[in-house]
Amino acid sequence: MKKRLDTTAIVHTARMNENTINAYRISIAMDHTVNPQLLQQAVDNTIQRYPMICCRMVEDGYWVYSEGLESLKIMPDTLGVLGSITHKNVYQQAMNIIYKDDRIILEAFHSVTDGHGAFTYINTLLGEYLRLKNSSGDENVCYGTAPEAEYEDGFITYSTIKENPEKISKVTAPFAFEKIDYSVSPQFTTYRLNLREMKNLAKSNQCTLNELALAMVYNSIFRINSSEGKDVVLAVPINLRNKFQSRSLRNFIHLAKINLHKNVEGKSMQDMVKEIRRQLHLQNNKEYLHKAISQYGRLQQSFFMKIAPLWMKNIIVKLGDVFKYDKSCMTVSNLGDVSYILPDAYANIKFVDTMLAPRINSPYNCCLATLGDYMNITFTHSHKDDHFVSGIDSWLKENSISYTTYVH
Repeated sequence: MKKRLDTTAIVHTARMNENTINAYRISIAMDHTVNPQLLQQAVDNTIQRYPMICCRMVEDGYWVYSEGLESLKIMPDTLGVLGSITHKNVYQQAMNIIYKDDRIILEAFHSVTDGHGAFTYINTLLGEYLRLKNSSGDENVCYGTAPEAEYEDGFITYSTIKENPEKISKVTAPFAFEKIDYSVSPQFTTYRLNLREMKNLAKSNQCTLNELALAMVYNSIFRINSSEGKDVVLAVPINLRNKFQSRSLRNFIHLAKINLHKNVEGKSMQDMVKEIRRQLHLQNNKEYLHKAISQYGRLQQSFFMKIAPLWMKNIIVKLGDVFKYDKSCMTVSNLGDVSYILPDAYANIKFVDTMLAPRINSPYNCCLATLGDYMNITFTHSHKDDHFVSGIDSWLKENSISYTTYVH
Protein backbone atom coordinates (compact mmCIF):
# COMPACT_ATOMS: atom_id res chain seq x y z
CA MET A 1 0.00 0.00 0.00
CA LYS A 2 1.38 3.40 -1.04
CA LYS A 3 1.45 6.32 1.41
CA ARG A 4 1.93 9.90 0.27
CA LEU A 5 4.95 11.51 1.93
CA ASP A 6 5.40 15.18 2.82
CA THR A 7 7.38 17.83 0.93
CA THR A 8 10.56 16.81 2.78
CA ALA A 9 10.57 13.66 0.67
CA ILE A 10 10.64 15.74 -2.51
CA VAL A 11 13.48 17.89 -1.16
CA HIS A 12 15.64 14.88 -0.28
CA THR A 13 14.97 13.03 -3.53
CA ALA A 14 15.71 16.18 -5.58
CA ARG A 15 19.10 16.50 -3.89
CA MET A 16 20.12 12.90 -4.57
CA ASN A 17 22.96 12.16 -6.96
CA GLU A 18 25.50 9.40 -7.48
CA ASN A 19 27.80 10.83 -4.82
CA THR A 20 25.49 11.83 -2.01
CA ILE A 21 22.15 10.95 -0.47
CA ASN A 22 20.58 12.30 2.71
CA ALA A 23 20.66 9.16 4.80
CA TYR A 24 21.78 8.32 8.31
CA ARG A 25 23.32 5.31 10.04
CA ILE A 26 22.49 4.18 13.58
CA SER A 27 25.01 1.69 14.95
CA ILE A 28 24.15 -0.23 18.14
CA ALA A 29 27.02 -2.02 19.89
CA MET A 30 25.58 -4.97 21.81
CA ASP A 31 27.15 -6.75 24.78
CA HIS A 32 27.68 -9.91 22.70
CA THR A 33 28.49 -11.06 19.18
CA VAL A 34 25.37 -10.70 17.04
CA ASN A 35 23.64 -13.88 15.85
CA PRO A 36 22.68 -13.18 12.18
CA GLN A 37 20.08 -15.95 12.07
CA LEU A 38 18.22 -14.60 15.09
CA LEU A 39 18.51 -11.04 13.77
CA GLN A 40 16.97 -12.10 10.46
CA GLN A 41 14.14 -13.85 12.28
CA ALA A 42 13.56 -10.70 14.38
CA VAL A 43 13.37 -8.64 11.18
CA ASP A 44 10.91 -11.13 9.66
CA ASN A 45 8.74 -11.02 12.79
CA THR A 46 8.56 -7.23 13.00
CA ILE A 47 8.65 -5.97 9.41
CA GLN A 48 4.88 -5.98 8.88
CA ARG A 49 4.43 -3.80 11.97
CA TYR A 50 6.49 -0.92 10.50
CA PRO A 51 5.58 -0.45 6.82
CA MET A 52 6.36 3.28 7.03
CA ILE A 53 10.01 2.51 7.84
CA CYS A 54 10.65 -0.87 6.24
CA CYS A 55 9.72 0.46 2.83
CA ARG A 56 10.83 1.65 -0.58
CA MET A 57 10.31 4.95 -2.38
CA VAL A 58 7.77 5.23 -5.20
CA GLU A 59 7.15 8.11 -7.64
CA ASP A 60 4.18 8.75 -9.92
CA GLY A 61 5.44 11.77 -11.85
CA TYR A 62 3.87 14.28 -9.43
CA TRP A 63 4.71 13.14 -5.91
CA VAL A 64 6.81 10.83 -3.74
CA TYR A 65 5.34 7.89 -1.81
CA SER A 66 6.48 5.07 0.45
CA GLU A 67 5.45 1.46 0.02
CA GLY A 68 5.94 -1.17 2.72
CA LEU A 69 8.25 -4.11 2.05
CA GLU A 70 7.08 -7.70 2.32
CA SER A 71 10.57 -8.92 3.26
CA LEU A 72 14.00 -7.52 4.02
CA LYS A 73 17.26 -9.47 4.02
CA ILE A 74 19.88 -8.36 6.51
CA MET A 75 23.42 -7.91 5.21
CA PRO A 76 26.96 -8.01 6.62
CA ASP A 77 28.73 -4.67 7.03
CA THR A 78 31.27 -4.32 4.22
CA LEU A 79 31.77 -0.54 4.38
CA GLY A 80 32.11 0.29 8.06
CA VAL A 81 30.70 3.76 7.39
CA LEU A 82 27.50 5.34 6.11
CA GLY A 83 26.91 4.53 2.47
CA SER A 84 25.06 1.25 1.93
CA ILE A 85 21.98 3.08 0.61
CA THR A 86 22.43 4.73 -2.78
CA HIS A 87 20.14 6.96 -4.82
CA LYS A 88 19.29 3.92 -6.97
CA ASN A 89 18.32 1.40 -4.35
CA VAL A 90 15.97 3.70 -2.37
CA TYR A 91 13.41 2.67 -4.97
CA GLN A 92 14.01 -0.97 -4.02
CA GLN A 93 14.35 -0.43 -0.28
CA ALA A 94 14.87 2.84 1.58
CA MET A 95 16.45 1.25 4.66
CA ASN A 96 18.93 -1.52 5.42
CA ILE A 97 19.58 -3.71 8.46
CA ILE A 98 23.28 -4.54 8.72
CA TYR A 99 25.39 -6.51 11.19
CA LYS A 100 29.06 -6.93 12.06
CA ASP A 101 30.63 -8.56 15.13
CA ASP A 102 28.76 -7.02 18.10
CA ARG A 103 26.93 -4.34 16.07
CA ILE A 104 23.40 -4.08 14.72
CA ILE A 105 23.10 -1.21 12.26
CA LEU A 106 20.20 0.58 10.60
CA GLU A 107 20.64 2.85 7.59
CA ALA A 108 17.64 4.85 6.45
CA PHE A 109 16.81 7.44 3.80
CA HIS A 110 15.69 10.67 5.46
CA SER A 111 12.60 11.06 3.25
CA VAL A 112 11.03 8.10 5.01
CA THR A 113 11.51 8.92 8.70
CA ASP A 114 13.62 10.86 11.17
CA GLY A 115 15.57 9.56 14.16
CA HIS A 116 12.47 9.19 16.34
CA GLY A 117 10.79 6.85 13.87
CA ALA A 118 13.99 4.89 13.29
CA PHE A 119 14.62 4.36 17.02
CA THR A 120 10.98 3.36 17.59
CA TYR A 121 11.50 0.56 15.08
CA ILE A 122 14.97 -0.31 16.40
CA ASN A 123 13.59 -0.66 19.94
CA THR A 124 11.01 -3.21 18.75
CA LEU A 125 13.55 -5.01 16.56
CA LEU A 126 16.15 -5.30 19.33
CA GLY A 127 13.47 -6.31 21.84
CA GLU A 128 12.39 -9.15 19.56
CA TYR A 129 16.00 -10.14 18.82
CA LEU A 130 16.79 -10.35 22.54
CA ARG A 131 13.58 -12.31 23.19
CA LEU A 132 14.64 -14.87 20.58
CA LYS A 133 18.19 -14.96 21.96
CA ASN A 134 17.08 -15.48 25.56
CA SER A 135 14.38 -18.07 24.90
CA SER A 136 13.76 -21.15 22.79
CA GLY A 137 12.00 -18.97 20.24
CA ASP A 138 9.03 -21.31 20.13
CA GLU A 139 6.58 -18.70 21.36
CA ASN A 140 5.17 -16.63 18.50
CA VAL A 141 4.68 -12.95 19.23
CA CYS A 142 2.31 -10.95 17.04
CA TYR A 143 3.25 -7.27 16.74
CA GLY A 144 0.07 -6.48 14.84
CA THR A 145 -0.28 -3.82 12.19
CA ALA A 146 0.65 -0.15 12.24
CA PRO A 147 -2.07 2.10 13.71
CA GLU A 148 -3.31 4.91 11.51
CA ALA A 149 -1.79 7.48 13.89
CA GLU A 150 1.69 6.41 12.81
CA TYR A 151 0.90 7.41 9.23
CA GLU A 152 -0.13 10.92 10.21
CA ASP A 153 1.40 13.77 8.20
CA GLY A 154 1.91 16.26 11.01
CA PHE A 155 2.69 19.18 8.69
CA ILE A 156 -0.80 18.86 7.23
CA THR A 157 -2.62 17.91 10.43
CA TYR A 158 -1.39 20.94 12.37
CA SER A 159 -1.44 23.50 9.53
CA THR A 160 -4.05 25.80 11.05
CA ILE A 161 -2.29 29.19 11.36
CA LYS A 162 -1.98 31.70 8.50
CA GLU A 163 0.98 33.73 9.85
CA ASN A 164 4.61 32.88 9.11
CA PRO A 165 7.11 32.35 11.97
CA GLU A 166 9.15 35.37 13.02
CA LYS A 167 12.75 35.76 11.86
CA ILE A 168 14.93 35.16 14.89
CA SER A 169 18.15 36.65 13.55
CA LYS A 170 19.42 38.24 10.35
CA VAL A 171 22.17 36.44 8.47
CA THR A 172 24.12 38.80 6.23
CA ALA A 173 27.40 36.97 5.62
CA PRO A 174 26.88 33.23 6.20
CA PHE A 175 29.90 31.08 6.95
CA ALA A 176 30.33 27.96 4.82
CA PHE A 177 32.88 25.19 4.98
CA GLU A 178 34.78 24.36 1.83
CA LYS A 179 32.64 22.59 -0.74
CA ILE A 180 32.69 18.84 -0.60
CA ASP A 181 35.22 17.09 -2.81
CA TYR A 182 33.37 14.04 -4.13
CA SER A 183 36.64 12.38 -5.13
CA VAL A 184 37.48 12.05 -1.41
CA SER A 185 35.15 10.07 0.83
CA PRO A 186 34.03 11.96 3.96
CA GLN A 187 35.56 10.90 7.26
CA PHE A 188 33.62 9.80 10.34
CA THR A 189 35.20 10.25 13.77
CA THR A 190 33.49 9.34 17.05
CA TYR A 191 34.51 11.04 20.29
CA ARG A 192 33.67 9.08 23.42
CA LEU A 193 33.58 11.67 26.20
CA ASN A 194 33.47 11.25 29.97
CA LEU A 195 29.84 12.12 30.72
CA ARG A 196 30.45 13.08 34.36
CA GLU A 197 33.12 15.60 33.33
CA MET A 198 30.81 17.04 30.65
CA LYS A 199 27.99 17.35 33.20
CA ASN A 200 30.32 19.09 35.67
CA LEU A 201 31.45 21.53 32.98
CA ALA A 202 27.83 22.21 32.01
CA LYS A 203 26.92 22.78 35.66
CA SER A 204 29.80 25.21 36.17
CA ASN A 205 28.60 27.19 33.16
CA GLN A 206 24.94 26.90 34.21
CA CYS A 207 23.87 25.26 30.96
CA THR A 208 22.50 22.01 29.58
CA LEU A 209 24.57 19.35 27.84
CA ASN A 210 22.93 20.31 24.56
CA GLU A 211 23.90 23.99 24.98
CA LEU A 212 27.42 22.95 25.97
CA ALA A 213 27.80 20.77 22.86
CA LEU A 214 26.63 23.62 20.63
CA ALA A 215 29.13 25.97 22.31
CA MET A 216 31.88 23.38 21.68
CA VAL A 217 31.03 23.21 17.97
CA TYR A 218 30.89 27.00 17.67
CA ASN A 219 34.22 27.34 19.47
CA SER A 220 35.83 24.94 17.00
CA ILE A 221 34.41 26.75 13.97
CA PHE A 222 35.51 30.13 15.34
CA ARG A 223 39.11 28.81 15.36
CA ILE A 224 38.96 28.50 11.56
CA ASN A 225 40.37 31.62 9.88
CA SER A 226 37.65 31.70 7.21
CA SER A 227 34.95 32.14 9.90
CA GLU A 228 36.25 35.60 10.77
CA GLY A 229 33.54 38.22 10.18
CA LYS A 230 30.94 35.61 9.23
CA ASP A 231 27.58 34.59 10.70
CA VAL A 232 27.85 30.92 11.69
CA VAL A 233 24.49 29.15 11.53
CA LEU A 234 23.93 25.69 13.01
CA ALA A 235 20.79 23.61 12.39
CA VAL A 236 19.34 21.97 15.51
CA PRO A 237 16.57 19.35 15.00
CA ILE A 238 13.47 19.74 17.18
CA ASN A 239 11.20 16.71 17.60
CA LEU A 240 7.75 18.20 16.95
CA ARG A 241 5.99 15.21 18.51
CA ASN A 242 7.02 16.51 21.92
CA LYS A 243 5.01 19.68 21.31
CA PHE A 244 1.99 18.29 19.47
CA GLN A 245 1.50 14.82 21.03
CA SER A 246 1.78 13.20 17.63
CA ARG A 247 2.39 9.46 17.27
CA SER A 248 3.54 9.82 13.69
CA LEU A 249 6.60 7.82 12.65
CA ARG A 250 7.02 9.95 9.56
CA ASN A 251 9.61 12.70 9.19
CA PHE A 252 8.22 15.21 11.69
CA ILE A 253 11.01 17.52 12.83
CA HIS A 254 11.80 21.21 12.54
CA LEU A 255 15.33 22.55 12.14
CA ALA A 256 15.91 25.48 14.47
CA LYS A 257 18.65 27.78 13.17
CA ILE A 258 21.10 29.15 15.75
CA ASN A 259 23.25 32.04 14.53
CA LEU A 260 26.39 33.27 16.32
CA HIS A 261 28.94 35.84 15.17
CA LYS A 262 32.52 35.96 16.39
CA ASN A 263 32.40 39.65 17.17
CA VAL A 264 34.60 39.65 20.28
CA GLU A 265 37.99 37.95 20.49
CA GLY A 266 38.00 35.46 23.33
CA LYS A 267 34.23 35.56 23.80
CA SER A 268 33.39 33.64 26.98
CA MET A 269 31.52 30.35 26.98
CA GLN A 270 28.87 31.92 29.23
CA ASP A 271 28.18 34.59 26.57
CA MET A 272 27.89 31.95 23.86
CA VAL A 273 25.60 29.77 25.96
CA LYS A 274 23.40 32.75 26.83
CA GLU A 275 22.85 33.62 23.15
CA ILE A 276 22.36 29.96 22.13
CA ARG A 277 19.75 29.58 24.87
CA ARG A 278 17.96 32.78 23.83
CA GLN A 279 17.63 31.71 20.20
CA LEU A 280 16.63 28.14 21.07
CA HIS A 281 13.99 29.44 23.49
CA LEU A 282 12.49 31.68 20.82
CA GLN A 283 12.23 28.81 18.34
CA ASN A 284 11.38 25.96 20.67
CA ASN A 285 7.96 27.15 21.79
CA LYS A 286 4.64 25.82 20.57
CA GLU A 287 3.38 29.07 19.05
CA TYR A 288 6.48 29.55 16.90
CA LEU A 289 6.57 25.88 15.85
CA HIS A 290 2.85 25.90 15.05
CA LYS A 291 3.47 28.74 12.59
CA ALA A 292 6.42 26.86 11.09
CA ILE A 293 4.34 23.71 10.65
CA SER A 294 1.56 25.74 9.05
CA GLN A 295 4.03 27.32 6.65
CA TYR A 296 5.19 23.87 5.51
CA GLY A 297 1.60 22.65 5.32
CA ARG A 298 0.46 25.59 3.17
CA LEU A 299 3.31 24.95 0.77
CA GLN A 300 2.45 21.26 0.53
CA GLN A 301 -1.22 21.99 -0.16
CA SER A 302 -0.59 24.88 -2.56
CA PHE A 303 -2.02 24.84 -6.08
CA PHE A 304 1.48 24.77 -7.60
CA MET A 305 2.51 21.69 -5.61
CA LYS A 306 -0.62 19.91 -6.77
CA ILE A 307 -0.22 20.59 -10.49
CA ALA A 308 3.56 20.83 -10.99
CA PRO A 309 5.24 17.64 -12.25
CA LEU A 310 7.91 16.15 -10.02
CA TRP A 311 10.75 17.10 -12.37
CA MET A 312 9.76 20.77 -12.02
CA LYS A 313 9.62 20.51 -8.22
CA ASN A 314 13.10 18.97 -8.32
CA ILE A 315 14.46 21.87 -10.38
CA ILE A 316 13.03 24.41 -7.93
CA VAL A 317 14.63 22.59 -4.98
CA LYS A 318 18.01 22.60 -6.73
CA LEU A 319 17.70 26.29 -7.56
CA GLY A 320 16.96 26.93 -3.89
CA ASP A 321 20.21 25.15 -2.98
CA VAL A 322 22.18 27.22 -5.51
CA PHE A 323 20.90 30.46 -4.00
CA LYS A 324 21.66 29.25 -0.44
CA TYR A 325 18.11 28.86 0.77
CA ASP A 326 19.53 27.10 3.85
CA LYS A 327 22.39 29.14 5.31
CA SER A 328 23.33 26.68 8.05
CA CYS A 329 26.74 25.04 7.73
CA MET A 330 26.21 22.00 9.95
CA THR A 331 23.49 20.01 11.69
CA VAL A 332 24.04 19.27 15.39
CA SER A 333 21.59 16.53 16.37
CA ASN A 334 21.35 15.42 20.00
CA LEU A 335 19.53 12.13 20.59
CA GLY A 336 19.82 12.47 24.36
CA ASP A 337 19.90 9.49 26.74
CA VAL A 338 19.59 6.29 24.71
CA SER A 339 18.06 4.43 27.67
CA TYR A 340 14.87 6.46 27.11
CA ILE A 341 14.61 5.84 23.36
CA LEU A 342 15.56 2.13 23.53
CA PRO A 343 13.81 1.04 26.76
CA ASP A 344 13.46 -2.61 25.67
CA ALA A 345 17.15 -3.10 24.88
CA TYR A 346 19.42 -0.53 26.54
CA ALA A 347 20.53 -2.95 29.29
CA ASN A 348 22.22 -5.05 26.57
CA ILE A 349 23.79 -2.11 24.70
CA LYS A 350 27.36 -0.88 25.17
CA PHE A 351 27.07 2.33 23.15
CA VAL A 352 25.31 3.97 20.20
CA ASP A 353 26.91 5.83 17.27
CA THR A 354 24.96 7.77 14.67
CA MET A 355 26.41 9.00 11.38
CA LEU A 356 24.70 11.77 9.45
CA ALA A 357 25.29 12.25 5.73
CA PRO A 358 27.31 15.32 4.71
CA ARG A 359 25.27 18.45 4.05
CA ILE A 360 24.79 19.61 0.47
CA ASN A 361 28.09 21.10 -0.75
CA SER A 362 29.65 20.65 2.70
CA PRO A 363 31.24 17.57 4.30
CA TYR A 364 30.27 18.42 7.89
CA ASN A 365 27.63 17.22 10.38
CA CYS A 366 27.50 15.71 13.86
CA CYS A 367 25.23 13.69 16.14
CA LEU A 368 25.32 13.14 19.92
CA ALA A 369 24.04 10.32 22.11
CA THR A 370 24.61 9.48 25.77
CA LEU A 371 24.50 6.07 27.44
CA GLY A 372 25.84 5.03 30.80
CA ASP A 373 29.07 6.88 31.61
CA TYR A 374 29.72 8.23 28.12
CA MET A 375 28.61 10.82 25.62
CA ASN A 376 29.30 9.82 22.01
CA ILE A 377 29.69 12.48 19.34
CA THR A 378 30.23 11.33 15.77
CA PHE A 379 31.49 14.00 13.38
CA THR A 380 31.15 13.83 9.63
CA HIS A 381 34.08 15.82 8.26
CA SER A 382 36.35 16.27 5.26
CA HIS A 383 39.68 14.54 5.84
CA LYS A 384 42.14 13.36 8.51
CA ASP A 385 44.03 16.63 9.06
CA ASP A 386 40.85 18.61 9.56
CA HIS A 387 40.94 22.10 11.15
CA PHE A 388 37.43 21.74 12.58
CA VAL A 389 38.14 18.39 14.27
CA SER A 390 41.48 19.76 15.55
CA GLY A 391 39.45 22.56 17.14
CA ILE A 392 37.26 19.97 18.92
CA ASP A 393 40.43 18.30 20.28
CA SER A 394 41.72 21.64 21.54
CA TRP A 395 38.41 22.55 23.21
CA LEU A 396 38.21 19.21 25.04
CA LYS A 397 41.79 19.48 26.28
CA GLU A 398 41.35 23.11 27.37
CA ASN A 399 38.29 22.12 29.40
CA SER A 400 39.89 18.97 30.88
CA ILE A 401 37.40 16.53 29.30
CA SER A 402 38.71 12.95 29.03
CA TYR A 403 38.00 11.33 25.70
CA THR A 404 38.96 8.61 23.24
CA THR A 405 38.42 8.70 19.49
CA TYR A 406 37.32 6.04 17.05
CA VAL A 407 37.92 6.68 13.36
CA HIS A 408 35.49 4.70 11.19
